[in-house]
Amino acid sequence: MDFKSIFSKILILILLPIVTFSQVRQFEDNIIDNYRGSENLIPASKDSKYITDENGILRMYIEVWGQINRPGTHLVYEGIDLISFFSVCGGPTQGANLSRVKILRQNDDSPDLTVQTVNLKKILKTGENNNILLEPNDVILVDEKFSYRFFNNLNILNTSLHILTLYFQIEFYRTRID
Repeated sequence: MDFKSIFSKILILILLPIVTFSQVRQFEDNIIDNYRGSENLIPASKDSKYITDENGILRMYIEVWGQINRPGTHLVYEGIDLISFFSVCGGPTQGANLSRVKILRQNDDSPDLTVQTVNLKKILKTGENNNILLEPNDVILVDEKFSYRFFNNLNILNTSLHILTLYFQIEFYRTRID
C-alpha cells in the first residue's frame, strides 16, 4: 500500500468525527429556523393563549427544549418568571449552558419570531434582573456547554483511533506474511 492511500484513510478517520461533532452545533440554529413562521407558536385565536382551571387561575403553555431535566410542554400559571419555570421543569442539567438561554416568542402583531438571549448564569450569580416574565406559547432553548458536548462526543474520536490502530496492525501483519 502506498503512502497516499494510507494518508487518505487516516484523514478520513480523523475528519469524520470532527465533521460529525460540528453537525451537533447546528442544533440550536435548526430549531430556530424550523420555528420561524411555524404554526406551532401561533395560537388558533386570542382566547386560546390561556386556559382557566377549576379555581379560575389563568394558565398557559410553555415549551422547553435542550439541557433541562424535564423538557417538553408545561402548563404553568400566568406571569411566571424564567427561574420559577426552570424550577417547574426540574432545573437545568449538569451540561446546560446557562449563559445563553434563548426565548423564542411569536409576536401577536407580526408573523416574525423574536429571539431573546438571557444570561441566566449572571442573573443567578448576582441576583439582579430576575423579572424575566414568560408569555403564552414561548419556547425556551437551553443549549449544551461546549466542553460538555466535547467530552460527551469524545467517544467518536476514541472509536476512530481504535479503528485506525486496528488498520495499522492488520497492515503490519499482512506485510510480514508477504
